[in-house]
Amino acid sequence: MSTRVWWLVVVLLMAVAGNRAALAQAPKAQWTIAVPEEAEILDPPRTITVGSDVYLSHVFDPLVGIEGDDLRTVGLLAERWELVTPTTWRFFLRRGVKFHNGQPFDAEDVKYSLESYMDPKSRRISWARPILRVEIRDPYTVDVVTAQPFGGFLTNIARLFILPKASREKLGPEAFGQKPVGTGAYTVVDWKRDQQLILEANPTYWQGAPSPRRLVFRPIRDPGTRAAELRAGGVDIIATPPATQVDLLDQGETQVRAAKAARLILYPFNLSEPPFDSRQVRQAVNLAVNKDGIVKNILGGRGVVIASVFTSTWLGFDPAVAPFPYDAARARQLLAAAGYPQGFDTTWHITSGLYLKDTEIAEAVAGQLRQVGIRVALVPEERARALKDIEQGTFKGMTTVTWGAQFEPDLMLSYLNRPHMMLPALAERIEAGRRELDPDKRRQIYRDLYRAASDEALCFFLYAQDELWAKRRDVNWSPSPFTGQRAFTYYYQRGGAR
Repeated sequence: MSTRVWWLVVVLLMAVAGNRAALAQAPKAQWTIAVPEEAEILDPPRTITVGSDVYLSHVFDPLVGIEGDDLRTVGLLAERWELVTPTTWRFFLRRGVKFHNGQPFDAEDVKYSLESYMDPKSRRISWARPILRVEIRDPYTVDVVTAQPFGGFLTNIARLFILPKASREKLGPEAFGQKPVGTGAYTVVDWKRDQQLILEANPTYWQGAPSPRRLVFRPIRDPGTRAAELRAGGVDIIATPPATQVDLLDQGETQVRAAKAARLILYPFNLSEPPFDSRQVRQAVNLAVNKDGIVKNILGGRGVVIASVFTSTWLGFDPAVAPFPYDAARARQLLAAAGYPQGFDTTWHITSGLYLKDTEIAEAVAGQLRQVGIRVALVPEERARALKDIEQGTFKGMTTVTWGAQFEPDLMLSYLNRPHMMLPALAERIEAGRRELDPDKRRQIYRDLYRAASDEALCFFLYAQDELWAKRRDVNWSPSPFTGQRAFTYYYQRGGAR
């Protein structure tokens, strides 16, 4: 072979290798995400489930977001805002934003959206309830007037996605909820319930076109199946990988991403009925379970034992309050003093496969409660049904409420503030915290509430788990929280600066 031909061969081989390397490094045009829960519907006023919010956050924008590791408040459809009076918030809207159908976004859409959430039939009424009225000052300025001063107002607004008035009124909520139109980073291409949701990047998104070009969400309830799909390359990202496979998934072609203690798990009692109308019974439940052992041995240390309604990131957390110790003998004494020397039968509505080891944890807890005479029937329930039972007060015994770790407590406390789950004295503190605008005074109110909730054993307090995801290594993604909750994340990369 001549020297010239040899060099040509070398150049060609280098070009082929370079092309292969470029192809290998090219970002994927589609990410497929396996989630543990399907959405109810894609019409925001009629759903509050985690599964729905994950989808909705990619299609819609609220006025403000609470994002980043520091959970800062940022402008989204509102560029800025000001507190004009203690009860009037003025929002200056972003100009030039369009809905996916080309309809311009303006103040009429904001007024229509917020009033839709204010409807008593809205599933998001908890977040809209502080609003008294919405007033349009001009096409890009809106005043939102609250009935009384409300310190957590911006956090509530972050949960209220803005709807296109004309489109939703024309289609009706049911049809709109099957293929909605928002201002968000992605548009809905197709949704086949319990199969997949296909989204395409919005090329005119006001923050810049996101990547990847296409997102496909697949609801896969079984965590083992999600993990198998990830290892096989059938999906690119999975939420809530099985705890037993976390180490396996954090090697080779896959890796794990985590947010420490990002998911608060609470087990409220139905306080309106015996036996949980008794403080002694509620304390007995909390004393009867070896919580440290469950977090260590079942969760593998991927969580923290909690003492009350918050973890350390929340306003009002008090590190001086210790979790209930494991004391089965004391639990039996309290049950006898409450009139249940032989124990009792009850029901516990649980999740199954939705969170790390949720079924195994419930079974272990039930086994330990049985040792003190509390015989628990475990009832796995779809979250949509469970949430309706919570809202209507129709659940029996105990249920499950989860919340992403955040700073502002009012959202969660307002959701719990129902007669069958909240004590009157604590409800008064919740209202006091809402009305207070001074941050230091609010912190003290919530600290008092935190201590009182522990003293009253308001819920069965067990743990906050690490929120985990696993992904293919060739997917350039890290969890980016929205709505102020570290457990909720965007599954895309932003295309431009705000």
